Amino acid sequence: MAGVANSGRPLPRKPTSPPLVDWRKNCPGVDGKLKHLLGTGLLMDVTFRVGNEKGEVETIRAHKLMLAMFSSVFEAMFMGRFVENRDSTDDIIAIPDIQPSAFKTLLKFIYVGEMSRLQLSTNEILETLYAAKKYDITELEIECTQMLKSNISEENAVSIFQAAQMFDEKELREEAHAFLKRNFDIVMQRDDFLNISKESLCTFLQDDDTFASELSIFHGVMRWAETECSRMNMTSSSDNQRLVLEDILELVRLPVITSEDIALEVIPSRILTPEECTLLLQYKVVAPQNRALLPALPFSDRRRSFSAYKAVFYDEMKGKYVDLSTGWYNRFSVDQPVSIVSFGFYGPYTVDNASYTVSIKLMKDESESCPVLGEAIYQNVPVKVKEIFHVKFHHPVPIHPGILYRAWFSLKGPLTCHGAAMSNTMEVIVPVNTRYQNVKFTYSVIGAHQLPEIMFQV
Repeated sequence: MAGVANSGRPLPRKPTSPPLVDWRKNCPGVDGKLKHLLGTGLLMDVTFRVGNEKGEVETIRAHKLMLAMFSSVFEAMFMGRFVENRDSTDDIIAIPDIQPSAFKTLLKFIYVGEMSRLQLSTNEILETLYAAKKYDITELEIECTQMLKSNISEENAVSIFQAAQMFDEKELREEAHAFLKRNFDIVMQRDDFLNISKESLCTFLQDDDTFASELSIFHGVMRWAETECSRMNMTSSSDNQRLVLEDILELVRLPVITSEDIALEVIPSRILTPEECTLLLQYKVVAPQNRALLPALPFSDRRRSFSAYKAVFYDEMKGKYVDLSTGWYNRFSVDQPVSIVSFGFYGPYTVDNASYTVSIKLMKDESESCPVLGEAIYQNVPVKVKEIFHVKFHHPVPIHPGILYRAWFSLKGPLTCHGAAMSNTMEVIVPVNTRYQNVKFTYSVIGAHQLPEIMFQV
């Protein structure tokens, strides 16, 4: 050091005019500096035009070096081995098949690894996964699929399942498929279900393990047919609905539905031909040992493994009720061995789209103690105004005749509707068409006129 000081060479002077503000001092660490470069556009050397005229179009800039470090596709593009759509007049690279928001998420991941901290919708994650696949950014693909796995719900399961098929993401596809099978009865009530492909719909209708009552499957298929007519610019007449259903309707196991529901729900839809109505009603009224004498049915009468039945306890829905967050319970008993699948609740009275934290327990009603046979807790359950929604136990809970049970529940969220009945104690007969022709529920309202429905298996 002394040699340098005595060498006679002048020391370099710091510039004094104009004063420079060193941005690096306010951006600690590599992540902070890269985030600054991304946010300010400093030294960026490549420009993209992202999106197309059908949606948003945005000009986005980046650094070639950063993109090439993460993506061999970008490297080939910049090295001239791969030509993307390029505007020859201004040297802008056009990317019409990716949404601007997804491309920005991709850049944030490349520069600073921000992905899990971003509040992204399911559709935004799927768009980002498409971008990651296109540009072969494996780390981002993994991040997207993990986020999708942890966010599968009744609201998005169909979209995630079909995207996983398209992207050949086996684990994600299997998780979404299993979720859909377990929750098909609820999924069919959601808007996302209306986007299911014909092939995917047939897959679930053919599966014996798809969980739903056959009547709810019929209504779900009819909702899908109405939407499909709209997509094809056809009027939603019964003839057109039958046309779009083609070979789908035969996968609905109509003979499993009760005679009353066939008469009141299926036949009035006008989706069946007169001959099919006759064959179906013949099947229902003839004794099982004589059905072989009837013409062949065009519908399967094979019962699904997880077919569920519904006991309904209130005559009608009334106005708003009290806060149910502290917990309430009603009592009930049955006259046949069954397994309880879920409790159904009235949704909000005035809020269009509400969210509840729901706790449910099934207990023996004993004086000294009430042993818990099954319980479940769900956070952020989405519910529409005046809708009945179901909350499932993790596994069906077996119960037996001659025992009194408590159906305990807690709903934390907006005030709900409540039910109206002639009496606080009622008997409800549910036809099940098994060796027990009916199951009788004896139901007593203790405090809250909630819990209008219970789903069960035999």
